[in-house]
Amino acid sequence: MVKKKVIQIVRAPEGGIRKHILSIVEGLQGENFEFYLITNEQGGDVKYFNFIESNSSYQTRILNLPIVDQPNFSDLSNLFKIYKYLKEIKPDVVHGHGAKGGLYARLVGKLVSAKVIYTAHGGSLHSMFGIAKSKVYTLVEKALYYLTDTLVFESKYSMTQYVGKVHKQSQKFCLNYNGIEFKEKFHQLKPRVIDPKKTIIIGSFGLLRPLKGHKLLIQAAKLLISAGIEVKVKIFGEGEEKNSLLALAQNLNIQDSISINSYIDNVDEEIERCDIVVHPSYIESFGYVPLEAIRKGVPVIASLNGGLAEVLNNGRLQYPIYEMNARAIAEQVKIILNEGEKLDVVRKEAFEYCYRNFNEESFLKNFIEIYSK
Repeated sequence: MVKKKVIQIVRAPEGGIRKHILSIVEGLQGENFEFYLITNEQGGDVKYFNFIESNSSYQTRILNLPIVDQPNFSDLSNLFKIYKYLKEIKPDVVHGHGAKGGLYARLVGKLVSAKVIYTAHGGSLHSMFGIAKSKVYTLVEKALYYLTDTLVFESKYSMTQYVGKVHKQSQKFCLNYNGIEFKEKFHQLKPRVIDPKKTIIIGSFGLLRPLKGHKLLIQAAKLLISAGIEVKVKIFGEGEEKNSLLALAQNLNIQDSISINSYIDNVDEEIERCDIVVHPSYIESFGYVPLEAIRKGVPVIASLNGGLAEVLNNGRLQYPIYEMNARAIAEQVKIILNEGEKLDVVRKEAFEYCYRNFNEESFLKNFIEIYSK
């Protein structure tokens, strides 16, 4: 059987958007699909390059271009190169991810008679570019809607944002929650016993950007330490906010209790070493980190912003924060430390909910159908 050729286009393969794309590539490469990637590898994170190094055949199917975040004259050159590349490959499907990847996919995909798919991953849907620029992005999205065959949303939040800003719901819409692999059942996880008298390891994972809320976590650590609770905050990630986060810890005189580490190869192992995982993001189209922590049975403190509300079942699971401040995080840490046996009930309820709703098997099965139509 001839394999369907699927081209993924994304500006930078990092963070959640990288995980989303590579989950598709890894999960479906044994099916009847051949994947190609158009991206700016300069923006790739460690996990991306680890994947590329271990998949030599995929290396030959990558077009590396100087794709930048903001509109730029280089976009014209990139579009021409992408058009030539697509004419040569003759793809069946072109799947654009994020604002810039979606722009490229929809402007060029139709020119080569490919099925065009778009996944926003937040981006222009978050209204984080200022009033004037957000209006421009929305107008562009409204025009590009008519060049799109299928819009895949990874959360109801993203779909609702799109409906409110761009276009009413139509047959082009497809809700397909991100999913992760659950290798263990809950009863196979190791028990969680948190001793309040010992140092509490608090982990946080994600790109070091203001929108991720890491400053709130550091400020919460100060409140906990001042209350006599010994904590060690381990932040894992890369990004422009690293120096300001370290400076904040220094100014609060808790620098010995805060560490910032680049991405490590095995995130699951680091999550398991944590007593608590905190994810205080101001905006999130989905939220892989809380889901990965729940899979390992680690208690989660997270905001309910964006798609995070769906991962935590609208605040019914785990330990949500309803106010975006350090005190809210610190109070939830204290609650966890006093949960005792109830902690297992909370962990199990969250695990079973996420296993039912965010399993990679369903995620991939849906994409087989989306790409094959």
